[in-house]
Amino acid sequence: MPAGIANLCTDGSNVSKLFPGIRIQVVTLKLLWFIPFWREWMYLHDVTVASRGSICKSLAKGRSVCVIVGGAEEALETKSGRMRLVLRKRKQFFICAVKAGASLVPTITFGENEVYNTLSNPPGSFLRKVQDYFMSTLTFSVPLFYGPVMALPLLPKRVPITTVVGSPIQTTRSDSPSPEYIDQLQEEYIKGLEKLTEEHKARLGYENLKLEIVA
Repeated sequence: MPAGIANLCTDGSNVSKLFPGIRIQVVTLKLLWFIPFWREWMYLHDVTVASRGSICKSLAKGRSVCVIVGGAEEALETKSGRMRLVLRKRKQFFICAVKAGASLVPTITFGENEVYNTLSNPPGSFLRKVQDYFMSTLTFSVPLFYGPVMALPLLPKRVPITTVVGSPIQTTRSDSPSPEYIDQLQEEYIKGLEKLTEEHKARLGYENLKLEIVA
């Protein structure tokens, strides 16, 4: 994700037929809820806040929650030809899943990082320091990107965006899961993502793609 949201949370890819009876709810930044009219649009489309409380509440209602795990930090790692995920430090959604007895479903999207070119921003560079500052103060990141035509920088490349969904990882319901169990589930989830990447990258034209867990 995040471009993969359109594949899962709209019916443009026949999600209702592929996963009948499953109601997928998107979670997004709390900051967006302070924007007039956009807030109402999100209410209308059943979007909720990306917080532990909201996710746990949605799972308790029997909904399937679509979480963009890496968020703002991962967005700064976006670069054509690579896939870097911020995942190991994200444990709250694992805890919510266990408390609800919900399954964890590894899901990954190919093609997102090819839609735009991004300016080089290695850790420690001036640009990255500025981006990290904005992220720490505003809670969202500002990747600098451009399309194939410099005169129209927001025009994206024509690239297929394909989302692949793995096998569910069953959880054992518990109101107070141990840290060891959460770590175990996290490792299973990461292995699920790695398996999906290796199984599908060649047929989708990304033979040399390597999945990296950077944090």
